[in-house]
Amino acid sequence: MSLTSGLDALRASLEEVTLSTGIGGLDELLGGGIRLGVLHLLYGSPGSLVDEVLHRILVKSLLPQERGGLGGRAIYISCGNYREERAILRVNLLTRLMEGFGLDPREALKRIYVLCAFSPEQQEEAFERARSLAEADKTVRLIAVHNIAKLFPPKPGGGPHISDGRPRLQRLVFDLGRTSAERALALVATCRPKGSAEGGLPKPEGGRYLSHTSGVIIYFRGLERVVISAHLIKHPSRAPRRIDFRMDGGDPMGRITHSFRAQFQEELRRLEASFAKSLRDEGRREAFNRIVEAWGSEMGAMSNADVPNILNIMILTALLDNRKRVEELYRDLEQLRSHMASLIMPGSKNGEDGRRGAQPGMDP
Repeated sequence: MSLTSGLDALRASLEEVTLSTGIGGLDELLGGGIRLGVLHLLYGSPGSLVDEVLHRILVKSLLPQERGGLGGRAIYISCGNYREERAILRVNLLTRLMEGFGLDPREALKRIYVLCAFSPEQQEEAFERARSLAEADKTVRLIAVHNIAKLFPPKPGGGPHISDGRPRLQRLVFDLGRTSAERALALVATCRPKGSAEGGLPKPEGGRYLSHTSGVIIYFRGLERVVISAHLIKHPSRAPRRIDFRMDGGDPMGRITHSFRAQFQEELRRLEASFAKSLRDEGRREAFNRIVEAWGSEMGAMSNADVPNILNIMILTALLDNRKRVEELYRDLEQLRSHMASLIMPGSKNGEDGRRGAQPGMDP
């Protein structure tokens, strides 16, 4: 058995690969980002937007290491009641984040395995499936679990009991944690707070075992509409502390989502550089400019559209503008036909006007 000094161990830990959350202040709070092989538990009260943070981590993991990612695939496990939440994966948010980080959503979404569980039995099956995928696919670098403890509530009244779901959850967490450590995967899970804070910070769901097994625990609390407070409760090498940030941009977080106008302008810039300038037909270039005008006049409707891709929204708006112009041309054509019909006298042949103009030298 070889021995190493504490200083060498510290230096080695500083050289470890970490996964950036894409949030500058949160990375600093974690000492550089998410460490591999360590369970990171994120939990928060309603309005804390902890799920948005998890989606951001999911997207960041797809980026190459030189950009703070892990350059591989990811597994996302959603645990909950679909009838209550009506959401499994927020694809709209994911695609916007992917575009913001310069990823093609069509290709990036193919690199995310999605597993869903709506009962304890399904969660056990999903976790086993995730372990099998991680072992079979060596490109998997992240396992993200949404609402890890929701399907295993404690027995009402407290106290251990065979019907208590927590022992089953403990086994699942242990097996998934072991796989993460053996494969050097990033492992991030979210859960809800347990009860009220009562003057302090609430504890996470899942019982003592989940808190004990988690190497890092962060509690998120919504302060205002977009201001979030992140409390580092547990970390192997950092003291507990707190940071505040804004979800709509600003220090220390950076933007959690890019504004629609910024996304639109970036997409338009790409279209003008790679598409519009290559059009050979002058009429089509003019048509493109007219569509740009239509986009600009309907910016409000486009920003409120629940469509998963900014380019799809632009195409939809362009189609509507084209249809509007077709309807206008149709009405003009009908008016022209009606006017021509009123000029044609009964008995005219081949559409010729029965009223002929006066001949030169003749009285009308």
